[in-house]
Amino acid sequence: FVQIANANMAAAIKKISIAKGYDPAQYVLTSFGGAAAQHACGVAEILSIRRILCSPLAGVLSAQGISVARIQRVGQRGVRVGWSATVGRELEPVFVQLEDGLRQSLLQEGVSADAIAAPIRNLDVCYAGQATLLTIAADPIEGLRERFEALHLQLYGYTHGNREIEIRVIRSELRALEPAPHPIAVTTKAALRTTSIDERVMLLGGASRSFPWRLRDSLQVSERILGPVIIVEDFSTIVVDPGWNAVMIESGDIVLTRAAGETLAQSSDAAVDPIRLEL
Repeated sequence: FVQIANANMAAAIKKISIAKGYDPAQYVLTSFGGAAAQHACGVAEILSIRRILCSPLAGVLSAQGISVARIQRVGQRGVRVGWSATVGRELEPVFVQLEDGLRQSLLQEGVSADAIAAPIRNLDVCYAGQATLLTIAADPIEGLRERFEALHLQLYGYTHGNREIEIRVIRSELRALEPAPHPIAVTTKAALRTTSIDERVMLLGGASRSFPWRLRDSLQVSERILGPVIIVEDFSTIVVDPGWNAVMIESGDIVLTRAAGETLAQSSDAAVDPIRLEL
């Protein structure tokens, strides 16, 4: 059942990575949720990912996010403008009008004018005669076609070099300035009450095995722990599989790393192939 769950989670990640032209093996996997870190190593193995980031607030990240979330407003407007050297000047008044409304909405929320960040502008762009839109940063407007075609090539494996491109939607986002982050307390010395290492029996790979258990409070910054081991936290439980090691860094996060020399299970569809992406 655990292997099936891991495979399903890995498949979901592939839909938002490989299917969009990104190789997940080039990224760090982040565990989200109280039980996620129990599956993280298994999912990383399937995706050929070598590093995992485990936040001490993994089990309550949604609540943490709400507590530090910035107030923001997003607006968009439909347009149908062909690409030209003057398109930036043509769209500027439309952006300004759109952003004036967003700014008024933020002011009504109690955000002061000097606490509003610069707008983030995006364009939905496509080839003329097509309906598949790609979202491209509007700034700088110069080089828009090159950025569009680079993304199109990444996603679909080809470009239409001689076809005109059109801007169909303009979009702008205004945010209140980000508040100062709340520091996370990190234990830098092992607590006396947790210096001993307990052992528990757990099912791994279809067999019962005895694993050492550690409490997060007993970890020191930069201390390296070799798997297999289970790390118990207030909001989550981290399972470090054999062949992986764990290190707590200064921020309080725990980083899991595939041990040097260990071979990851290679996924048969890890390579980005335009034909397979289309299928």
